[in-house]
Amino acid sequence: MSVVLGVNEAQQELTEAVQHLQRVLTEAQPQILLRDEQADDKEPLVRLYAEFRAEELAQAPWPENVKQDFLAEQYRLQAAHYQAHYAGARFLVLVQEGVVIGRLYLYRSPSEYRLMDIMLFESSRRRGIGRVLISALCAIAGKQGVSITLHVERDNPARDFYLRRGFEMLEDRGVYHFMRFPSG
Repeated sequence: MSVVLGVNEAQQELTEAVQHLQRVLTEAQPQILLRDEQADDKEPLVRLYAEFRAEELAQAPWPENVKQDFLAEQYRLQAAHYQAHYAGARFLVLVQEGVVIGRLYLYRSPSEYRLMDIMLFESSRRRGIGRVLISALCAIAGKQGVSITLHVERDNPARDFYLRRGFEMLEDRGVYHFMRFPSG
């Protein structure tokens, strides 16, 4: 049964969800901290974004410094978009031994969770971190009776990961698939 909340209740549930995600992550990966993004996280987050898009830009015949400037600007534009369209979202970073290893951006509207982004540096992938976080988020959404929606690039291996966990494709939006984990 889907429950539609007011904005304040949705914000409270988002706060509780983030606390739960941190507890679950600590149990599974005690060396990793999930915390709110801070101003001094920008440099590693720009590097993370650049790493994630490196293959896509490998074919561009641009000098490396032009590619890096382009990626930094794309990061800035994405951050501005998220801030403008997802008021109240939680912009979280994953930190191991004081080093940023990834990010998790999560929004709770009155009717759903939006997994805006989850991204890990290559060196931190395939260690179960994403699986733990997504499984815990699905459990939270199920208990609250709401769905989770997200966009994932059609060629991203995470798309198959989401399908195996019960997400369904709602719409093919060209480069992205719009997916949903159904409400409980």
